[in-house]
Amino acid sequence: MGNIKEELNKFGNELGMNIWLIEESPVVEYEAQTHQANMMNAPIKDAILDVHASSVPSNKRCGRGYHDYHISRAPITYTRTHLERFIDNWPAREQANKTEKSIALAGKDSFSSAFNRAFSMSNVTNIYDPDDDLIKAAVFEALLEREASCQFASGSNANLRVLLNIKESHGRESMTVSGELGPDNELRWALNHGKTTGRTWVKLLGIVYNLSHMDTLATLANILSMSFENLFKLSSDRHAAEFNGGSRPIEDVPAFLQLPGLPAGSACAELMEIRYIYGNAGQIIGAILRYRLNGNDFCLPATVGRGVLCMGKYKPTAHFLNQHLMDQHPFAPVIFFQDMRTALAFERMLGEARGYDSEKFIVTAHLGDDLSVLPWSYFHGHEVVLIPAPVKECMALVKLYKEYITGAQAKSFQVYSGFLLHSQPACALVGPVEGVTDAEAELLHTAIVLDAIERPLWLAQQVVNDSVSYEAFVAWGQRQCIFKGPNKASNVPSTGQSCSLPPADPALTPPLAYSLDMVTLYHIIRPGSFFALVGPKGSGKTQIAMSTCRGIIYGNTPWPLFSGNGISAGNVAYIDAETPYDEFCANQQQHGLTEVRDTRFFGLSRFDPHLPDFCNTFSLTDAAFREGLTTYLLENKCRVVVLDNLTALMGDGVHHGKVAETLLDWVKLLQGHGLCVVLVHHKTTDVGTPQHGVQARGSHLYTTLARTVITLVSSAEILNNSVAPEIVQTKAAQDGLTVGMRFDASKPAPVLDKKSFWLHLPFGASEWQFLTATGADGKEVEFAQVCAKPEAGLAIQGDPLIDAPESGDVAILDQLSSDEKLVFDMAKIAGTVKTADITKKLDCSDRKARNLTKSLEECGLLEPDGNSGSQQGYRIKN
Repeated sequence: MGNIKEELNKFGNELGMNIWLIEESPVVEYEAQTHQANMMNAPIKDAILDVHASSVPSNKRCGRGYHDYHISRAPITYTRTHLERFIDNWPAREQANKTEKSIALAGKDSFSSAFNRAFSMSNVTNIYDPDDDLIKAAVFEALLEREASCQFASGSNANLRVLLNIKESHGRESMTVSGELGPDNELRWALNHGKTTGRTWVKLLGIVYNLSHMDTLATLANILSMSFENLFKLSSDRHAAEFNGGSRPIEDVPAFLQLPGLPAGSACAELMEIRYIYGNAGQIIGAILRYRLNGNDFCLPATVGRGVLCMGKYKPTAHFLNQHLMDQHPFAPVIFFQDMRTALAFERMLGEARGYDSEKFIVTAHLGDDLSVLPWSYFHGHEVVLIPAPVKECMALVKLYKEYITGAQAKSFQVYSGFLLHSQPACALVGPVEGVTDAEAELLHTAIVLDAIERPLWLAQQVVNDSVSYEAFVAWGQRQCIFKGPNKASNVPSTGQSCSLPPADPALTPPLAYSLDMVTLYHIIRPGSFFALVGPKGSGKTQIAMSTCRGIIYGNTPWPLFSGNGISAGNVAYIDAETPYDEFCANQQQHGLTEVRDTRFFGLSRFDPHLPDFCNTFSLTDAAFREGLTTYLLENKCRVVVLDNLTALMGDGVHHGKVAETLLDWVKLLQGHGLCVVLVHHKTTDVGTPQHGVQARGSHLYTTLARTVITLVSSAEILNNSVAPEIVQTKAAQDGLTVGMRFDASKPAPVLDKKSFWLHLPFGASEWQFLTATGADGKEVEFAQVCAKPEAGLAIQGDPLIDAPESGDVAILDQLSSDEKLVFDMAKIAGTVKTADITKKLDCSDRKARNLTKSLEECGLLEPDGNSGSQQGYRIKN
């Protein structure tokens, strides 16, 4: 063999050619490659000369102007056995389980489909790499086709030449393969003298060896020394490029990828951006490749190997975007995005901003979901703000990020409680979005679309300023029903213990009322009863229900117009599954329930970070939740329970008759214990014949079995349909809440049937203003209401704030938000209020606290107390 090599080298020197021996061939075959301009015109006797031009730029192995010359003594043929050793199976990819290391999620592992559609799928998919394995496989197949043609053209892979020269004669099993590369560098092959033809290596290999499509990909990858995992599975191993400075690698990255197996017209992925990863010596050690397919972006890693920047050929090293800048600027804050695409979009914005440099902010991100292989030491000494991706499973990983970053001894770790979007959402996020929960709606409303930002430096500073501690982020996520709340000892005995309510006061069950002057609060809210409150979204169901609780607890307060005659019915529980926690607390304060919380009023909110153990699911379709709630109600001696609302508490189960029957069996159980159950429910938009004139969502049983059914008429219905008297329409056009209470059924007080009572509640007030009452015919009904009937246009104000100035403008106070009222009360009670006090009380950012005091100062309610710096506070303005 040595003598043959020496002869070949000598022969090549005479021709000015590079010659090497390929030992797999049974017949001596040698190949030469040289530039056409230097090729000597030397005749070769009895030889076959093949010339193939290539336009594939890959380390100059098949670039323009370079040709391959294959010289053989005689035609060479092979059998399929020559390549059988490369046959392989497509591997199953194991999914890493990070559940134990993540924050526990509440409910489902993802946001609702309506939420995802609103954000657009481009923002909620492909966070770390392409989510769709079919797309990843299609990308890999495109790279295999490209690399196979390149290796064949350069002559660097003799096994591909074997594939195109198979010739077997076995009767019916005989096979002849031939093929060549065309001028477009695309393969053209034929089987059995043209009976079957094709243009891809994958199809040819699959037919020749009778392999499935995926096994064919694995086999071709074996022949080409490539790996599917090199597209997404990153490693902590460092490549030789990281130790070599100065030299710039040759780029072998396709600008377009024609992806097989996808619908026609949607199978071309275009390279939109190359973002280089630099070593500390300034050398390129890798890159982030951002491709776009059908309007959606995804990112893949590129690796430097043997002086070439490519993908799929080498195991990619895990890097952070701009990791070299973290070392160069050790005191710069780091804005760390979970989504690489958002980081790239944000950095493009900063790059166009005047006055930006990396000493102010460093933007970073990473590819791959295996955090253990990343070089976390780059974060040493930095202040780090993490921007979560708008995906619940990604948000749950924040705990893991905290452990790695604090383990790297970062100066600080904080999290931004919100979302930044790299792509346009599918709809306007500030308006109502059908099908999302209130918590999801809040997330949509506060999301920031990067394309809409005109001052990126300001945004970067705001992101840093508004970030919160990890603990505050988790608490925020619990309030938004993203994360589970911590277990809390509820001191509730098991249902096996004896729990019962004392006998009810007979005054709580008055005789049937046949005239309006006989009606009291307890004709509607009475022990052992079942009351349904139905209304469209935004009609005031929660405000009516909160007023119910106030009337029951204090007894002498009208609800909203019927009094309890000074008799308190007992304790009340309010189970809320929809209202954000801060609003839930504000509602309690507005209706005077904060003072009796956990003594007379027991509120459970799905978004409360401190819930009893039985509230893990917070769903009435869960038997364990119903059982735990029953015990909770009895232990706290609750005479009334308000369930607000059925849709949020039951999900899709609200539409199923069997589920409704199960729920109402449980309601009967509570009634048997002497409780009054108030079901707050949504009005349906479906067209059909309602029960009792009520269009309640889901099963008719919710209203059919109720002793009292009230349907609310919203302000929008009042204004749009002229269903109310003129005084009501006038009020509905003003600020505040105007509502009609129509009694569709009232068995304890038949006189109320088909009558409507029209009310108005000014902003922030707890006392309702009675407007008028009408009968089934729409005509006004005489009613000696508890509160005097006001003149048209008279403004009835709500309860003043604590010790509000006697000469102050009460109208201004009533127009304040709940947070502004709380800050005003804090200043009134303590004498002065500081930013730190507000952030602690409201669990908000410093920026929001400063905005609240500034707003109250502009209203003339607060003024600076004379101190400066961190000691500055605000006091009530005289």
